Amino acid sequence: MQHMSLGQVLGTTMAQCKRARIPSHLLQQCKPADQTVVENILTVLQDFVPHVNISACVLTVTASAYAVVVPCTVNEVTLRQLAAVQDYSPARISQLQIAVKDGSMCLVLCINNENSLVAYSEVAVMRICKRTRYI
Repeated sequence: MQHMSLGQVLGTTMAQCKRARIPSHLLQQCKPADQTVVENILTVLQDFVPHVNISACVLTVTASAYAVVVPCTVNEVTLRQLAAVQDYSPARISQLQIAVKDGSMCLVLCINNENSLVAYSEVAVMRICKRTRYI
């Protein structure tokens, strides 16, 4: 049995969970209050969909949101992966779609900025039962 030093164990562990860094020029386009939120959402995306190329993503700023186009290195993303990303921040991620741009698959995230209103809806289910009684 081979014994590893603590440094070797930590180095091996860190190599296994190493993520690509989110480009700083991308985050600089965001409002200061939104930078951490956008970075965290892209980090979660990277964890749940490991075949995305974060270093090649493109961010477009709109009046109420940030549209982030993230290229994929494979042509398969599951609904479970997309739902997990959406579940991380449902108030901020208003849309998550799969698209083909320039012949390759990519994910497009629409991340609301701090000033956008959060839309929600409530559904009330009522059951009406008709009873017939005979006397």
